Amino acid sequence: AAMPSSSSTAPALRPKENEKVVVNEDVGTWYKHRDWKPDEEKKEFAPAKMEPATVADAQGAPSDSKAAVRSSAWNAAGTWEEKNMLPWWQQRVQKLQGLSDEEGLTVDKVGDVTGEASIVYLRGAPKFMYDIKFELTFSGLQRCKACARSAEGTRCSNCLRFLGKVNVSELCWDSEDSSGAPLATLEVKAEVPPGPSHVKKAGQKECDSVAGAKLLPSVHDVLRSCAAEYKSLVDAGPKW
Repeated sequence: AAMPSSSSTAPALRPKENEKVVVNEDVGTWYKHRDWKPDEEKKEFAPAKMEPATVADAQGAPSDSKAAVRSSAWNAAGTWEEKNMLPWWQQRVQKLQGLSDEEGLTVDKVGDVTGEASIVYLRGAPKFMYDIKFELTFSGLQRCKACARSAEGTRCSNCLRFLGKVNVSELCWDSEDSSGAPLATLEVKAEVPPGPSHVKKAGQKECDSVAGAKLLPSVHDVLRSCAAEYKSLVDAGPKW
């Protein structure tokens, strides 16, 4: 039997009887979603100005005043906030410069203070954290018995010259004793004092002995004073 040709044209569809064309039919709002506009006009976002937090100048606050270091206005709940206080320690330990003892030793220089220090607010209560280290340079002269009986400033080749450094480390908040005083590690390193070879110069043993007698305890006293002042910058209790 002959197959129908694939190129034959399909018959056109006849219009249905009783078919009507409806014009402007109400199709509801779902069809007009592209024409929707919000009731309120579009507004540009502008953040509201906040008052700056009241924070004492950590570098310049006088030592005899209580600094107003409080949590920021944006963190009124006091959930978590951290304030960098390393500049405060860098300024405070400078009081060690010029420190003298009864053995003739004097701190000539305070080196760079490095590490971390911050007052952290956790649930409204401050934690006074610090972990810093630095170096002190000291020098001195112990006069011999003959020069000690002479006028002030008299010295000779028998007088003992000192030069050295004190490495201050482990000055840390989590190594304080039961009274809250820091237990810093102080290590003495002797250096060769200037002067001709025939004069007496202190070695490591003499520096350890003389510096350990008066100078190091004085350094500890100053560090304890700094730590106590640091903890008095804000009230230690919670804010609510």
